[in-house]
Amino acid sequence: MSAKIRKKHELDAGYRQRISAGVKERLKEPAVRERLLEACRDPVRRAKISASRKGRNNMSEALLERVSRAKSKLAKDICMIRKLHFRGLSIQTLARPYGVSFSTMSRAIRGIRRAYKDGAPNFADVQEAISRNRERGARKRRRLKDGDVAELFRMRAARVPLRRIAVKFQVTHRTVMNILSGQIYRGSGGLPPSGKSV
Repeated sequence: MSAKIRKKHELDAGYRQRISAGVKERLKEPAVRERLLEACRDPVRRAKISASRKGRNNMSEALLERVSRAKSKLAKDICMIRKLHFRGLSIQTLARPYGVSFSTMSRAIRGIRRAYKDGAPNFADVQEAISRNRERGARKRRRLKDGDVAELFRMRAARVPLRRIAVKFQVTHRTVMNILSGQIYRGSGGLPPSGKSV
């Protein structure tokens, strides 16, 4: 955007005067003037305006921290969010009530953004919690019980066609293949947790 404006200044000598006249005209409106004064009274907004004018590199670390926290939706609740995540709530479940994306919630839990870096957990612990929560979620969504999986393996050992097995358990042909290869339902009456395909 700045390159476009710079080019307008170069090509049109009267551009600056027209813009200045437009701004002065708008400032005559009480509502516009009040919004500007309100922004000037807020120290955080003043810092943001100053930073955009001078560049963020001129801001102190403490000021950057305040600006980041002011912009953040999750800064107040981040400690509780992390506790809930480690207790088993998925990132997507936590993100929904706050109206943020999966990526934003993930960065907050990991402490990647400046506003969330205080008390950030160990990266390995977060990865372990994510894996554990995904496994728990997958188990809740499963349509087959352990006994069904064991029966599925017995039927396949008896050379029953895959499609007939799929029809019996009301799953897809691909699901049956994934179960037999140990990609899903591992340790549920078929393959052990570290088993290989049958």
